[in-house]
Amino acid sequence: MHDNVNTGSFVIFEWDDDKAAANLRKHHVAFELAELVWDDPAHIIVFDRYENDEERWHAIGLVRGILILTVVHTLPTGDDENVPIRLTHTPTTSSGCLVARA
Repeated sequence: MHDNVNTGSFVIFEWDDDKAAANLRKHHVAFELAELVWDDPAHIIVFDRYENDEERWHAIGLVRGILILTVVHTLPTGDDENVPIRLTHTPTTSSGCLVARA
């Protein structure tokens, strides 16, 4: 697992290094780039589905002012503010917009 604190929004991110490497090979989007979605003050988070007894959410935001990314993730459960957001993956799109599988 990889833990990283995004100091812009005080969010802890966690992911599997093997999944991150596979994502980079397949989609050319690093998880480190995907987590920058949370730096966009206008980013939105919407519920997507339940998978493997977990809620999956989409975070959509502008990265570095030039790239809109959608990141599928799980949200923390419980009352502990330090529980990490786990980056998972996003669906494939044919609409021409770049989608991060994080």
